[in-house]
Parts: sequence; structure tokens; C-alpha cells
Amino acid sequence: MPTHHTNEVQQDTQNNGITQRKEQAGDKATKQGQKPAIQAKQIPIQAKQKPVQAKQAPIQRNESKGVVQRNGGDDLKERMSSQYKVDLSGYKEHPNSSFPASVGAEATIQGNNIHYGPGKFTEQNRKHELGHAIDNTLNGTPKGDKVINGKNIDTTREAAADKIMNAPLQAKADPVQMKTASGSFSSGTDQPLQLKYEMGKAVDTLYVHKSNYKDVQGGGMYIISKRPTQVTVKDGIKDTLEAGTIVEYDKNYTDESGLYIRVKYRKDDSIKIGFVEAGSIERYFTKKEKRQLLKEKKQEEKQRKKRLQKEKKIRTQKEIQQEKDELIPHFRDESNLGVEVEMRNIILTRNDNKDWDDDGEPVELTSGGKDGSWVTDQQAGNQAVIEWNTDHPKFKDSNQGVSFQEKLNKLNQVLESNGTGTLDQLVKLAKPIMDIGDINQKYKAVTFENFANYVTQTQVNMEVPFTNIGKIPTNKEQEKHDSANMFSGSKSKKPKEVFIKSRELANALSKQMLELWNKKNPLDTYKISQMWNLNSTLTVFLHTAIFNGLGGGKDPQGVLFKTGAGDLVRTGLDSKQKKVLWHAMNENSGVDFYEELAYKGSDIYKLVYQKGSSSTQEEDIYTSIKREAILAFKAVSQQELNDLYLAYKNERGGKKGKKRRKILEELERGFLSNTRWGDEKQQGGYGDQIDSDYVEFDKYKIDTVAPKDRKGLSNPFSMVKDGESNLEASGVSTGKDFGLTHHSYNGKHIKGVEIAYILAEIRRNDNDLNKLVGKHRPKVKPEKLKEIQEKIKDIQTPF
Repeated sequence: MPTHHTNEVQQDTQNNGITQRKEQAGDKATKQGQKPAIQAKQIPIQAKQKPVQAKQAPIQRNESKGVVQRNGGDDLKERMSSQYKVDLSGYKEHPNSSFPASVGAEATIQGNNIHYGPGKFTEQNRKHELGHAIDNTLNGTPKGDKVINGKNIDTTREAAADKIMNAPLQAKADPVQMKTASGSFSSGTDQPLQLKYEMGKAVDTLYVHKSNYKDVQGGGMYIISKRPTQVTVKDGIKDTLEAGTIVEYDKNYTDESGLYIRVKYRKDDSIKIGFVEAGSIERYFTKKEKRQLLKEKKQEEKQRKKRLQKEKKIRTQKEIQQEKDELIPHFRDESNLGVEVEMRNIILTRNDNKDWDDDGEPVELTSGGKDGSWVTDQQAGNQAVIEWNTDHPKFKDSNQGVSFQEKLNKLNQVLESNGTGTLDQLVKLAKPIMDIGDINQKYKAVTFENFANYVTQTQVNMEVPFTNIGKIPTNKEQEKHDSANMFSGSKSKKPKEVFIKSRELANALSKQMLELWNKKNPLDTYKISQMWNLNSTLTVFLHTAIFNGLGGGKDPQGVLFKTGAGDLVRTGLDSKQKKVLWHAMNENSGVDFYEELAYKGSDIYKLVYQKGSSSTQEEDIYTSIKREAILAFKAVSQQELNDLYLAYKNERGGKKGKKRRKILEELERGFLSNTRWGDEKQQGGYGDQIDSDYVEFDKYKIDTVAPKDRKGLSNPFSMVKDGESNLEASGVSTGKDFGLTHHSYNGKHIKGVEIAYILAEIRRNDNDLNKLVGKHRPKVKPEKLKEIQEKIKDIQTPF
């Protein structure tokens, strides 16, 4: 029976209870109930002369692992296989492996896997490890004599492996029948691990001590699962080595004090073994090893950078995805929500012989506070009502209308016993209830009267994604975000139909305009997906113009868009959309889109209001749409304006003066457009400026008074200054206009994303959205309130 060797010292395996046997084909070591030991080549440690507690330097792990498959590796195996008649083709070699370091070795063999530490995949090391494979096949796999870091280790077969390593190789591998190692292999990691020493160097004079390692249990060997810590170093010094002497050592084999480690060295042509102070040896590297270490370090740095780049790429991808996921909710949460209260029960009357319109619309009555401000609304001569405007915070910060109606109810209770007075007195009554700021001193003497039976209109003002207005939803998810959901309640049923059909017509006209542009400009063509805001602009225009033609104020519209189409053209379209629209409305495109808008807009009214429509109303709507389209879309040059003004001045035509008045009507339209829009045709399309809300120019005196006042008018054809608001050119149905709000997103990776929002005023008290802020809110069930809140959030979400 073969015997174990601890380095060069023979031990009686029978005395130690360790036996070897030749494995038979098909045998499995796992039947023995223990894992096979690992055979490895050990690594020396760095130490110093004096006895200290040494800490092992961390081993740099090389990530470039892989099984060797190249021809040179196979050639060595083939030559050794042929020479020793053992099949080595089934062994897999893993260079740059981190496993040997875990057991303090530079190379290990276990089963049919051979691992080499970084830089240790050398021919000598390979011959040594393949020597183990040959020895294990011929003589059986050893069971192990040590445990390191929980691993079963064998060091008894080093001499056999060294012998094969040092033997000359045959020049050429001859094809012969070889013995396989299948009978030696066992499953998993059940084989012993064999250690191969590395080199160390004496730091100073090295004193080699004797010990009793042969006399302890196991003859000084590692017993399975037990280290030989019983070894005692004797006082006697058996040898002295000069500083710089190269030795081999086993850092895991210490005496019972832990201060001495076992070394082996060559002297007088023989191998000597002894114990030296742990701090007396340092790691020794040859020039070749140093070059290899430097090479490995560079490779490791390269791999580290590569790994970091990969980690950064993965991290960046995750961050980008996270930003994409939060992008749409960000815009939804940024959009604003406000409350507007039309206090129709309070009528204001001026007593200074002036109309409210003389001061513009609306007129600011208070300076404003945390609860908003009071302004005039529904101005008619010297009378008006109060509109209470609140701030427009983000939806999540808006308190969602909880307190506004409560405060309004408290004010109305106070007014039950204070029904008349001055505006100054009214503001003082309101101050303890709502913070609206101080009164505008100019209007202190204005009187008020409370009419308790008049209906108060409390409504939501909400920002809506401008692009959503013109988009027709195509699936269930998009239907949740459809702008048409702003319309609800029986009174808004027909306005909702008008909105939907206006959107359909807007999409069709936008497509037609784009086709004409692309046909004329084949080198500068666009896609329909680039025209979304043009669809929205035309939708807002049609919906507003149709109801303006009907008359009857704001309520019939269901939803009042507070930015008109004329302003949207200048501020809501990009240069591509402006050029397409400019070509359609101001150049000879071959289609009269003013007529298209007017005829098809009146058809929408006729279709929706079949029973209530009349030819007169249809004609009024046609005329209104065409007039508003010219104001919003038609650019008037300064030369045209000069020509019209000259024609007006040269045409008197008596008091009736139909021809003169027709010229004046066109002149006014030109002045309204020209003064509001400023410079036009920027970059081949509409400009982006809105210059003013008021225009003033000289007119004949007779054209500035009502027909009933023209009789007996002195100097009727003298020129006088006359001005008026040019808000009509903006396209709004309100006395004031609001610009688009632009919300932006700037993440770490996704930057500069901007979405425009348009302010929409929700009309009608029976609209679900207004139940959030109306006087009946306390009676609305909590689940219904939550449903309304979610509906608002969905409408404010871009799609």
C-alpha cells in the first residue's frame, strides 16, 4: 500500500490511520462521507525579524478567468499523456483563478479542475499540477492531511509531483492507449488538495530551531479537520542561515505559540526542515515574477476599469429608466389647480360717471393676499360683479377646494345683515374671513348691493397639457387622459360634442395643411406627429369661435380656454408648425382655409344643435368664425395698413357712409392684428411676440359715436383719437388673457424636457369637477370626492 509523505519526511500511514487505495472506475468518494482533499501550491508570506502578529496581505483577484483551450496548453498535456500513458484531456485548467489564494496557495488541483493563481500559469507549475494528475491516476487520490480555511488539504504527494515536473519531456506526443483518470475522480470537491511551496527570503540572519513535530499526533502532519498546533519549538538552534537566503515555508504550519512557522531549505545537497520566527521571512519575487506581477497589475487595472465602466453603464441605464418612469408623473404633479368664484350676488356700481370698461377688463379691486384677490367680472356700463380669484398652486398643494366655499358661505352670512354699502366697507367685512389684500383706493366710493337670490358660480381653473387638447385617444389608457373628460353634467353634454367634433375637424385640416406644405417644399417636409400643437390650436379656435358666434357668454362653452388661438399661434407652436400654418393662411396654398374653418365650423353647430339651429344662427356662426380666423391667423403688413388708412381718410361718403365704414372695419381689424402680434413672418412663419392689449388710432369723429348720437354732431369729419382693446384678436372669450405655462423636467440624464399647459376654466355648477369646490361639497361622499380628484390628475397627465 502506498505511503504518505510530509515533504521529504516519510510517515507511517498505518500508524496515523490514513490509508491510500487505488480508486476503481465508477467508485465515488462521497460514499466515504467526506469531501476529497485539495492539492495545492502554497504561497510564502511577508514577515519581519522580530516575533509579531502578522497579517496576511490581501490577494488581488484577477477577473480574467477562463478554461485554457489554446493549442499550446493541449500540446503539453498531450506530450505528458503520451509519456506517462495517462489521458489528461479531461482536465480543465483555470488561469488567473482566485481559488488558490483562499487556501494560501499559488495553484491547486481538485478532481479534474486545476486552478492557477494570477500570474502562476507557467510551464513549471503546469507540469507540477499535471504531475499530480498523473500520480493520482496511477496511485490513487490521497485523502488529505490538513485543513485550511475549512478546506481538506493534502501535502503528502509533493515529491511525486516534483519528480514528474523535473523529468525531461518527450519531443513529440505519440498516439498510444492511455489510462484514464475516471476511476480516480470523485464528485463535487471531495478530493484532497496538494500544496506546492513558494519562495521566501530571510530578512536577517535566520535561526532555524528544532522542534518535536515528529513526535506529536500524526507525526507532525495535519490531521483531517485538525491543525498540528501541538508542535513545540525547542530552544536549540540547529542551523543558521545568512540574510537573503532563499527558503520555502508553510505559513499555516505554526507551533503551539503561533510565533514560529515551518520552513524547508536546501543545504549540503539535502532538504532540511525546521522552524523559524514568523517575522524573519519576507516574500521573495524573482525578476521574472516581478515583471509578471506588474503585468498582472496592469491587467487587473484594465479589468477594474472595464468592470467599473460596465457597472456605470448598468447604473446609468437604471437611472435613465427611473427618470423615464417618473417623467410623466412629474408633469402631472407640477400642473396647477385654482378656484374662481363669481360672486354674482354682489353688484358693484360706479358713481363717477365712468364705465368699468374705461379702466380695462378686469379691474383689480384689491391688492391680493394668500386667499387671492377680487377683480371685476361681467362688466356692463358702470356695473359689474366681483370675481374672487385664488392662486393656482400645484394640485397636491391646492387643498383641493376645501376652504373656499366655507369662506364664501361665511361672507354671505355677514351680508344678510349688511346688504348695501361701499366697496371699502365690503372689503373690511371680508377681511376677517378671507385674505384678499387691501382695497384699491381708486374704488373706495364704489357702492355694492347684495342680491341673495342670485346664483354664485364656483368653478375649477385647471392647467391641462396643451398637446392633449388636439389628440384623439386611441386606447383605454389614453381615454383616461382625454381633455374631453373636462366636460361633464347635463348642461355640458352638447359643448362636449362640439369640442370632440372640433378636434376631429382640426386634425383633418392640419393634415390637409401639412400635405400642401410638403408638396410645395419637398426638401423641407414634416410628419403629422410633428403637428400635435397645431391640432390643439385649431381645436381651441373652433370650439371658442363656434360659441362666440352663438353668443350667450361663457357658460354655454362648458369649458372656457383662457388662452386664445391667436396667442397660441405665436406662443404655442414651434417653427415647423408656424411655417405650415403660415403657408396655409397667408400664402396662395390653393385652399381658402378661412372659408373651410367657417363653413365646417358652422356645420358642427348644425350637427350638434339640430333641433335648436336656424339658418340665421348658422350664418352668424359662419361670419363669427371667419372674422375671428382672420384676426387670429391673417398677417397684415404695414404697407396694407397704410393703404387702408389712406383709403379711409379719402372716403367720407355722408353720415351713413357704408363704403367708408366697410374700409374702417377692415382697417380696425388690421390695426388690431398688427399692434398685437408685432413682427411677423419670423423664419418663414409667424412671430412669437404679443405686443399689447390695446390699440389707438385717429378716426373720423362721426365713426366714434353711436348712430343715435350722430344727428347734429359738430365737425363730424374731424379726426379724433379712438382706442379699444385688441384682446379680440387673441381669440379669448374672457376679458383677460393668460399665457401658456411651461413646466420642465431636468434629471441627471434626461434634461430640458418641457411641456406646455393651457389654463381651462370649468363652467357650470353641475360639472363633476366643480363639485370639488362648490357649495354642495360637504354633501358629496368621500369616495366620490376621491374619484373627482383622480379624474383631475388623469386629465392633467400628458399622453
